[in-house]
Parts: sequence; structure tokens; C-alpha cells
Amino acid sequence: MITKKFFPADKNYLLKDAQNSLQIELNQSLFEIIKSCYFTQFNPLGIEDDFIMKLKALSVKDLQFLDRPYQMLSAIYRYQYGDNQLEFLWDGTSHKDKYSDDWKSAYARWIADLCLANPSFTRAFTKFIYSADGSLNTEFLESYLCSAILNHFGFKFYQKKGLLPRSA
Repeated sequence: MITKKFFPADKNYLLKDAQNSLQIELNQSLFEIIKSCYFTQFNPLGIEDDFIMKLKALSVKDLQFLDRPYQMLSAIYRYQYGDNQLEFLWDGTSHKDKYSDDWKSAYARWIADLCLANPSFTRAFTKFIYSADGSLNTEFLESYLCSAILNHFGFKFYQKKGLLPRSA
């Protein structure tokens, strides 16, 4: 649940609500997007060894470690596109539905771009999911994912100031 203000102008509550309602769904789709990127980057010939077959069969159950990276991505999206000014929607849809659709497509595109631009992001996430026995540190992975997201989009997170572009 995103309730924290990540920057001073973080006041688009309709967009926050839409992002909150999609968090579980999008965190589950994250794994499928990353698996697809992994196959594209590291197995372009489609060779089916034991690792690939096990990876294809895996399903993710506990996605709690993705809450903070999801919040970072959501805050970056609100920073870039979260204008408080509502536009006229002539097709009869609600603003929450429009925000939900826009956020879903941006989320999938951003994760795929992040995976393609940073192969270590894809590998780290895949390694964690593959060793689902809990032998890897979830706090480390969570911090790494947040750091990779902030670096990719050119932001820095300060405890007191919040989310700011790296040039500021």
C-alpha cells in the first residue's frame, strides 16, 4: 500500500489508488516479464537444459520482497506523469481506469527496458527465484533492485528530500 509521499508534489491520489490496486497483479506479472527477458538474453537459441525447464515450470508465491521496488517504480511514474490536473475523458471511462491502463503498459515496458539495459538485473532476479529455498538474502536483492531502478531512471532517493532527479 503506497501511502508515503515520495516527493513534495506527490499528490495525485487517483493515480496512487490505481497503482495500489494493481500492485499484486503487476508484481506477479513481473516474474513472467523477467523470465521472457532472460530467455531472450541468455538463451536465444531456445536450448532446453535442466535449468531452463525448471525455470519455465517455476511459479512465484511470496512476492513481498518486491513491494519496495514496486513503490520506487510507482513513485518515479508519478513524478514523471502524475500531474494533478485531470483531463477530459470523452470515451466515458473513469480517471482511475485510465490511470490503471496507462500504469500497466508503462510498468511492463519499463521492466522490459530495465532487463534489456541491465542484464545483471535479470540475472539477479532469476537467480533469486531459481533458488527459492531461501538461501539468498531477500533484503540484499530488494536493495539491489531499488538501486538498479533508481540508476536506470536517473533518480536518487534522499531520506529527507525524497525522490529527486540525479541532476538536482
